This record gives sequence, structure tokens and C-alpha cells, in this order.
Amino acid sequence: MKIRNLSLVLCSFFVLLVSGCADTSREIERVNQQRAQPIIEALDKYMQDRGVAPPKLGVLVPEYLPKLPMSLENAEFEYSTVVDIYTLCFGERTWNGKSYGCCYLRRFEEWDCTRGVE
Repeated sequence: MKIRNLSLVLCSFFVLLVSGCADTSREIERVNQQRAQPIIEALDKYMQDRGVAPPKLGVLVPEYLPKLPMSLENAEFEYSTVVDIYTLCFGERTWNGKSYGCCYLRRFEEWDCTRGVE
């Protein structure tokens, strides 16, 4: 009986732990999206002024941003562009052969936080 109760307690703890991690992950995504918002606004203003996206984020400083915001993990946001289409990402990691992270897709004007893409 004690072993069964212990198993039940351990399973319950595991479920709570996993669900708590998911909430924490979503909160980190939300904070990073907020931190990226000034970059997105500066990119859009730059494109409005010049007709193309900048070749790199550093070009935005100091005219469009006083400095580049960092992600919650104290990492630079990753940026790629082709003419007037850009992608701004954070949290890009590979684990177990799968890619995890969030990217703002300018073409769709929305965030894509994909988990487990191979």
C-alpha cells in the first residue's frame, strides 16, 4: 500500500512539474516578445523611411533605437532579412535533433513559437 501511495505522489509531482515548466516557458516567450517589440517597431520605421529592411540590427542604433534590447536570457535577438521581409527570433535551440524557439514573421505580422520541429 505504501509503495502504491508513493507512486501516486511521485506521478502527481511529475505532472505538476511538467505543467509548471510549460507555464514558465510561455511566460519567458511572452516577456521576450515584449522585449522584441521596440526592435519590431524600429524595423518597421526604418523600412517605411528607406523602403527595405536593414542588413543587420545594429544599423538601427542610434537613429531608431538607443540600444538593442536583449532577450530574457541576456542573448541577442537573431535577425535575417530578404528585401522587405524579415524574421526576428529568440531562444533558437536544438535539443534531441529538434529545433525550439520563437520568431516574429514580418510577412504574417505574428509570432510563431514552434516546439519540436525537426
